[in-house]
Amino acid sequence: MAKGLIASIPELKNGVNQLYDGSNQLASGVNKLGNGSIQLTEGLKELNSKVPELSDGVNKLYDGSKELSTKLGEGSDKLNSKLKVKSEDMGEFVSEPITLNEAPVNKVPNYGTGFTPYFIPLSLWVGALMMFFIITDKVDDELGASPASIVVGKFLSYGFIGVMQAVLASSAVLVLGLKTANMPLFFLFNIFLSFVFIAIIQSLIFLLEDAGRLLSIVLLILQLTSSGGTFPLEVVPKFFKVLNPLMPFTYATGGLREIISGVDYSVLGHDTIILAGTMIVFLTISVLMKGHADKVQEKIRLRKELTA
Repeated sequence: MAKGLIASIPELKNGVNQLYDGSNQLASGVNKLGNGSIQLTEGLKELNSKVPELSDGVNKLYDGSKELSTKLGEGSDKLNSKLKVKSEDMGEFVSEPITLNEAPVNKVPNYGTGFTPYFIPLSLWVGALMMFFIITDKVDDELGASPASIVVGKFLSYGFIGVMQAVLASSAVLVLGLKTANMPLFFLFNIFLSFVFIAIIQSLIFLLEDAGRLLSIVLLILQLTSSGGTFPLEVVPKFFKVLNPLMPFTYATGGLREIISGVDYSVLGHDTIILAGTMIVFLTISVLMKGHADKVQEKIRLRKELTA
């Protein structure tokens, strides 16, 4: 057992040495901790001494910001008093520098109003054409009426029906909500158009009979495409541009546009004069050529009877 104790002495010595070194390190750490606590205490004392200064600084910052706000408000008021336009108004101006003031000239409120000047002449032309399919254009030879009296008499007879159809067509679009710039002129112009179209169709049928009816339909189709009633004249083919000034629908549509949306009497007068001239020309042709046309048609009938 003594030998075991003697053998353990070196280990005990090493343990004592390690304990000594550890105690030295502990003492050194305690010294450092003491120094750190002293520094911490001094820092806390210094921090406590600076707190009043920090509080004063915060108060000064608050007072300064309040003074800045007050001065900015006073400066803004002074600036507004010097300017002719207030800053609020200037802001609105910058955000929206231009305000459009709309003042429509000859306003067309809806699609139907825009197309009415096109469809009324169409309806009056078709109505006039139907008269000559339903009511005969012949007069008994026993009456001995002259060609001129036949033309004028038939024109007035068809014209009476034309007046009624013009009044009905005008009333129909008004019931549907059309607003016109001049109501009496609207009715009168449509009645006038009915007489013009009757004169044209009557002349074609008196001189050419069934061929005249066919030609009236062809003329209607050409007018629908060349009058500028649906599309601007600039976008239609050149052929229809050439036909445009030659077609009665061109002036009928133009006149109705003026009456419906806003009357320019110079334009309306120009269209009315051309239409009146057209009516007079076709009536004159009918009066002058009716007798000759009847003789030619009679010869054609006799030849057909002989060949039959």
